[in-house]
Amino acid sequence: MTRRLLPALLAAAIALGAAGCGGDPAPAADAPHTHTALAAGDGTRASYVGYTLADVRFPARPGVPGTLSFQIQDDRKQPVTDFLVELTKEMHVYVVSTDLSVFRHVHPEKAADGTWTGNLTVPRPGRYRVVVEFTARDEGGNGDQVVLGVERTLGTPGKDVPAPPATTETTVDGTTVTITKPPTVGYEHQMELGISRDGEPAALGTYLGVYAHVSAFNLATGALVHMHPLGSPETRDGRSDLTFHTGFRVPGDYRMFVQTRLSGVVRTIPMTITVTGEQPPAP
Repeated sequence: MTRRLLPALLAAAIALGAAGCGGDPAPAADAPHTHTALAAGDGTRASYVGYTLADVRFPARPGVPGTLSFQIQDDRKQPVTDFLVELTKEMHVYVVSTDLSVFRHVHPEKAADGTWTGNLTVPRPGRYRVVVEFTARDEGGNGDQVVLGVERTLGTPGKDVPAPPATTETTVDGTTVTITKPPTVGYEHQMELGISRDGEPAALGTYLGVYAHVSAFNLATGALVHMHPLGSPETRDGRSDLTFHTGFRVPGDYRMFVQTRLSGVVRTIPMTITVTGEQPPAP
């Protein structure tokens, strides 16, 4: 496979799979999120459209700071070094346990040889999935947005932690997330979330240039759909409401992690949601 085939392959991938992407400077009012198309891949494969997540090194011990490192390689097994900045970073990494009870969103640093390295602490032994989201610069100077993933096992895994039942509202440490427009299957659909703090509309700051990041993992497959708000929050019914462009291809239950900045602190609110609708036939 050559890099010249990537535009056609990416077009096919968009038809087959879906995935989304101190205080940050506030974005312009109603500014759209950076990603304008669905990514190729959903984090369930290590290789896709000419790119491979390779040489992954995972922490050796749970509960203590460790190191995560990897390379993105092209179809010639050469490290990729030229990436575009998306949402203030060249590389976004999500580390989740396969039962989705553990979630980490980290941003490693790139060395000259294309090796990405960062600190990572995982709380306990188990099976984990490392999911990377990036936009590599192609031969035309544009970006190929790709999501890849691999599994790694740390120690002897214990029993899976069951995901809580699906809900439309959850509260963590005084922060409540309410689904005001439920997600449905389809590439041109929207989901709306309302965020409140101690019963009042939450004063949302920005994290990585946007007002929230939503990472939703299919409970059955681990496939990632990553979403960002389409604009600024609107205050309605005692909540700060955000609208997200969604790209769910498969209905079912997802473990969703909502990240937003409140009082200068990035908070992560997990909840299980149900995506309704009929899965479209494969092309």
